[in-house]
Amino acid sequence: MRKNKSISCYIFLIFLFLSINIKGYCETIYFLVGEKGVPVHNDSYVVLLTEPNDIAHARDLINFGPGIGRNIVVAQIEFGMDGINRDYLSAYKTLWSWHVTSFINFADITAEILDGWPGGVLDYFTSGSLIGFWSYTISSRTWD
Repeated sequence: MRKNKSISCYIFLIFLFLSINIKGYCETIYFLVGEKGVPVHNDSYVVLLTEPNDIAHARDLINFGPGIGRNIVVAQIEFGMDGINRDYLSAYKTLWSWHVTSFINFADITAEILDGWPGGVLDYFTSGSLIGFWSYTISSRTWD
């Protein structure tokens, strides 16, 4: 009987350990992407990151600035509101009529066709496009 209790305790501890580790790898954080330096458009958008290396790099961009490299967010977008992507820099935190569907990577430079700004998306991009705004980078976390 005592042996079964010990085995049960070990199984419980293993399960607890695995669930804690899995949680660390499934972290989801929303980051604000805003203009670098002196704002021209004074707007922002939201990107969701889930991979530990991407989250760590985003945190480094916040703490150390865009000079650390790979500061451009490359992402795929779709038209339509998702209730999350908004301009947190506007007084009313206005929802954009587009949203990021997937984060692709961080880059030092993108093709000129990917450059733009959040307010210009509807004018210059199509649903399913990639964006990589040269003047924008991760600026803060939006919420946990």
